This record gives sequence, structure tokens and C-alpha cells, in this order.
Amino acid sequence: MRFKKLFTTLCLSSLLLSLASPAFGEERGFLDVLTFFGESTTTHLRSRSIIPSERVWANASGTAKLDSTLLVRPLLFQDGERTPAEAARRERPPVLVLSFGLNGILYFSDHPNVYLESYRQLIQEIHEASPDTYVLVQTVYPVADGFLQKDWRFSVSPKEINRRISLLNENLPSLREDFDFLDVIDTASPLTDEGGYLKSDFTTDGIHLNEQAYAAVLERFRQYVLRK
Repeated sequence: MRFKKLFTTLCLSSLLLSLASPAFGEERGFLDVLTFFGESTTTHLRSRSIIPSERVWANASGTAKLDSTLLVRPLLFQDGERTPAEAARRERPPVLVLSFGLNGILYFSDHPNVYLESYRQLIQEIHEASPDTYVLVQTVYPVADGFLQKDWRFSVSPKEINRRISLLNENLPSLREDFDFLDVIDTASPLTDEGGYLKSDFTTDGIHLNEQAYAAVLERFRQYVLRK
């Protein structure tokens, strides 16, 4: 309900136009209210999608890891560095999309409650800094089958990583119980093949996404908004 009210206030006219002209809606409607923050698959939205770079938060390394230090690590902006909370306070994004999981998937497997608590702490700090920001948490994308991996650095197989990712994705909806300004959006399913792997035509190296994959992800956001 809160997201529906927010979206209606911000871009109802654009949404109506998008129904008549999908291309216009993609560029001027639902995307205009979204800001993204997450791991490298989020940072690549800057160069592999139509999302403006200023609405994709990233640090110097181009990726981020959800842990107890994330809240104090600086993000880079054109006019300087800010922590996530400082960025939220200054930017006041209408909708902030969070996408974390792969970088910490082994830790989550061993400490699921601690990992989810780190997510809650991040969400709470964002909310305290920008109370009107609505938070969308993305499900975690799977990785591709082993023969597509170009630089595999995990100690377990892609199949096992995807099993753990599925478990994390099953737990993410529990975040809704703690916050009335949050929802979870399933952006993993459109990229997943019948075997549970990232589809081969959606990846550049077995983990990271290409332009076609990002188009599918943004289409998922469009569908989500229209349902709301």
C-alpha cells in the first residue's frame, strides 16, 4: 500500500503514458523512482542498462559485501564520499533497491541469522536517515554452470552455491515482518534455467550479467510496479 501511494504520487502520469508507449515508460516512468545499491551485479547497471550512473551507488571497488562494516564503508559520488546512511539522507531516494547475497553466501550458510541481521541493520539505518524511502530487496541471482565459469573463486561448486543462494532467497521474505516500508522482489527467477543455474545467454563470465539480463531484470521491476 505504501509503495502504491508513493509511486502514484511520483509518476502516475508517466505510468499512464507507459501503458500506451512501453518504450517511453521504460525510460521515464517506473525507473525514475529507483536507486540501486548492492554488489558488482548492481554496479554494472551503470554501463549495461539505461539506469543513470548517479542512481547506482557504489564504492571504489565496484562491489560491496553485506557485513558489519558495510555501514561505515564510503560510497563514491561525484562530489565526494558518503556512507550508505549519509547517501540516503542526502539523496532521499523514493525507492532504494538493495541487492546483496553472492559475496557473503558462504558466511550466510554458516551464520544465517547474523547475515540477515546485517541486512536488517542496513535497512534500519537507511530508514532512519530517509524515513520516506521505500526499500525493495532483490532476490539473489544464481550463478551459471561450471563450464561457463571463467574465474571461479569459491571453495564449492556452482551447484552448491546455487543451493545456498536458494536458501537465502527463501529467507529474504522474512524481512517484511520487521519493516512496513519494505518488500522483496523476485528478480532471480527470470534469469534462472531449469537446472537452477544462471541462463547461459544472460552472463558474461558465469557470474556477472550482460545487457540482455539487465533488460529482463528491469522488465521484472516494470511488472512489479504495474501490479502495485
